[in-house]
Amino acid sequence: MTYSRGATGACGELYVCQYFLARGYQVFRNVAPTGSVDIIIYKDGESKLIDVKTTTTAYTRKDGSIFINVPCEKRGDIWLLAFNAETSELHFPEGFWE
Repeated sequence: MTYSRGATGACGELYVCQYFLARGYQVFRNVAPTGSVDIIIYKDGESKLIDVKTTTTAYTRKDGSIFINVPCEKRGDIWLLAFNAETSELHFPEGFWE
C-alpha cells in the first residue's frame, strides 16, 4: 500500500517515539505541521532535539552495508535520525549515544 509523504513521515516519527519510550525516555512530539524539531527526548537530566527523516528506500552496497539517501547527522543542537519505513530500521548519527 502506498501512503502520502506526510503520512509516511508521521509514521516514522511515531516509530521513533515508541523506540525511545521503550528505552525509558520521556518523549515530547511537536504537534505543529512545521518546525525544525519533531521530537524532544529526555532522560537522566539530558535532553536531545530530534528531527526524523523517513525514507521508503534503501540500497544494499556490495559490502553488505545499507545506504539510505537521507541525512543522518547533527546540525547545531538538532540530531537528524534516519528511519527506513520499509525495513523499520532506525539509523543514528555518529556521537548520538555519547
